[in-house]
Amino acid sequence: MNWISIDQATRKTGIAYWKDNELVKVGLISKNEKDFGKRLNQIKESIFNEIISFQAEKIVIEGIQLESIEDQSKDISVETFRKLAMLQGILISLFVELGVQYEIIPPSVWKSKVNIFYNKRKDQKKAAIRVVKELLNLDVSEDIADAILIGISTIEEELAW
Repeated sequence: MNWISIDQATRKTGIAYWKDNELVKVGLISKNEKDFGKRLNQIKESIFNEIISFQAEKIVIEGIQLESIEDQSKDISVETFRKLAMLQGILISLFVELGVQYEIIPPSVWKSKVNIFYNKRKDQKKAAIRVVKELLNLDVSEDIADAILIGISTIEEELAW
């Protein structure tokens, strides 16, 4: 089964491509369009093209979460959450339109499965890069590292799809 794990974002989206349970390649979608609506459309089109060209049968994306405003250890703002929610909705609509199975995995779930337990986003990103290096001996960006680890965290569950 060909499947893709995605660390979606509104500027840089990491993608990991899997054949059964083996990582076969990674990629990065980078969009800098100033108009947010146009940028969302560009991201959707790029992910559409990746799904079609890889003949992906399943997609795993990261869920979004907003910590309480009082929790100063988290780095996500309400505005960032709003934008990520719009992107997630667009992607879900795309997956449904294509008839592709999809799963949304909460960040806390995939991070706990790969033993990333840091409060600060910057520390989590560094840890993700380190874990990918240790597990796969790959040097990758933080966006690609997250996409890979999202995939790795779902491999055991993939057998039940």
